[in-house]
Amino acid sequence: MSFGAFDEAIEDSQQAKQKSSKNNKSEESSTSNNSDAESSLVELFVEIFGYLWLINAEARYCPYPYSSADSKYLTYNDFIPVEQSENEDYSSPNRCFRFSTDTSFIWLKDLAIGNETSFDCMFYPLIGFYARNILLCDHIHNDGSMGNIHLGAIIPIFQTNPLSAYMKAGWTKWYNDVTPLIKESAFFFGFELKSYPFKPLAVKWNLGWQFYENDVFVLDSDLQAGIMLDRFEIFAGWRYLETGTENADSTCWHGTSSGIRIHF
Repeated sequence: MSFGAFDEAIEDSQQAKQKSSKNNKSEESSTSNNSDAESSLVELFVEIFGYLWLINAEARYCPYPYSSADSKYLTYNDFIPVEQSENEDYSSPNRCFRFSTDTSFIWLKDLAIGNETSFDCMFYPLIGFYARNILLCDHIHNDGSMGNIHLGAIIPIFQTNPLSAYMKAGWTKWYNDVTPLIKESAFFFGFELKSYPFKPLAVKWNLGWQFYENDVFVLDSDLQAGIMLDRFEIFAGWRYLETGTENADSTCWHGTSSGIRIHF
């Protein structure tokens, strides 16, 4: 069964991990000499990220990408022309929130076909929310299905018209016909890149990791290119799914996706 291959990939990697741990027990040693330097680098990173994150508070979103001739995706309050800001009749259509929802068809070679439905929003330029559900069906033997649900927060790193970057973190869970090793709830962490280089092109890349007990992980990558038709986006993309155990062999599948997204 196709899902048997998904389960076996995780279980085989667990066996490889056990063999590797036995061979490496004699090589354990103290590596704390550089702890102070590493701590300083982490503090510097947190400080830089804090400054970048606070700048996002001034971002304002268009009703949808390319909704007007002079704005691709967003603007900043500080960059509104002075003559416009002093005009009492001037009011910007841009908002401090945005929403989008989409549905798409997924095909992963030698594994499954299915559907992904997601909701994405920014309540305020500093924080957002996302929800996603994937349902994959065995198209090889027509027997069984497996699903994966995500719920979490979106935190912007920076937001500009050429490129915007976000961090995503939250809760995830697999359900239906999957190995018990990943049926428990887990932590999800990932990144999202968005770009609206020129009308009507839209580019988006989601990359995320799911972390389970016994060092089991699931890596999911979704690279999309779309065309904006008013507030609707027709997109197609390349999907990549990998699973296994850290420091052991892993198994991956490639595929495609296509769907429609609405911005509101």
